[in-house]
Amino acid sequence: MELLICMASLASIIVRESATALAVMYLINLSEYLEDKTMEKTRKSIRSMLAGEKQMVWKVVDGREKQVTGSELVKDDLIILRTGNGVPCDGVVIDGDALLDEASITGESLPVYKKAGDRVVAGTHADMGEITVRVEKIGDETRMGSIIQIIESEEGLESETMRTAFPTWRMGWPSLESLRRPF
Repeated sequence: MELLICMASLASIIVRESATALAVMYLINLSEYLEDKTMEKTRKSIRSMLAGEKQMVWKVVDGREKQVTGSELVKDDLIILRTGNGVPCDGVVIDGDALLDEASITGESLPVYKKAGDRVVAGTHADMGEITVRVEKIGDETRMGSIIQIIESEEGLESETMRTAFPTWRMGWPSLESLRRPF
């Protein structure tokens, strides 16, 4: 694709239609800018979903509830999630029932009913009800953590053509621009 764009721009300059070539390059730079902004917003959105590590949850310690941050949780801890609480980990419901909003993970528009034995995942939140959850996975081990790792690993990939064509094109642009002027 990039090679075709470069060829079209070069052909436009050769036939003295440099405005077309300039428009093509402008649109390419605009698309790169928009791509960067989109990735930045995606990263911020994902980090806010991971804010579960910073939010406060109720952990059951010796039969009593203690408020801790999601980052203090370890495997097999028991936590209580109430209406409005975010889920900071992947786990299994031990007791209670609740409606969880899983739209951030599954895209479902309606809350999902969860009861004892059902699984919950980080990045979701309780819309209504109260459940006790046994922590199974935290941080990068969670489904949300896996999604983030995939997005971040794919983010930096570029095609070989992109790595070669665009730097070459940008270096050569001033000399090509001089061809625009009549001799």
